[in-house]
Amino acid sequence: MNVLFSIGDTPLIRLSSIVPKSSAELWIKYERNDPTGSYKDRMAYGVIKAAMNRGDLKAGDRICEYTGGSTGTSIAFVASILGFYLTAVSSSAFSAAKLQAIRSYGAQVVLVESSDGKLNPDVFQRMKDKVQEIAVSEGSFYFDQFGSPDVRPSYAAIG
Repeated sequence: MNVLFSIGDTPLIRLSSIVPKSSAELWIKYERNDPTGSYKDRMAYGVIKAAMNRGDLKAGDRICEYTGGSTGTSIAFVASILGFYLTAVSSSAFSAAKLQAIRSYGAQVVLVESSDGKLNPDVFQRMKDKVQEIAVSEGSFYFDQFGSPDVRPSYAAIG
């Protein structure tokens, strides 16, 4: 057993003091208990597990993705537990703390510079272009958080 089994074991908390007694019960899922503190751990594990089950990933392979932080942190975490490597393409416009969180799980971070220090469509397009270039040139598995058919089923248990 490893820490991946804690992903999605999300406690339900009843909020009783913020709603009138005559109203419906209000419950929340406390996703903060996921290993990186994000519900995106579910997606990272789901996409990687599906790729492993199809034979698209095997131990020691490299995963690549473009990310601003929390998804990259979740992918890096899951990858490190399962024996994969991650190259995360990001931008200098994202917070240094988010980029450090990705690196803390052993991921390589490739930065795309933002000329004005801000996020804009050009920066995102260059990040996407860079990750696709890496995927092709290094034969890496492109995670594709915005297009993979494995993303949506990974979130199914949340709702």
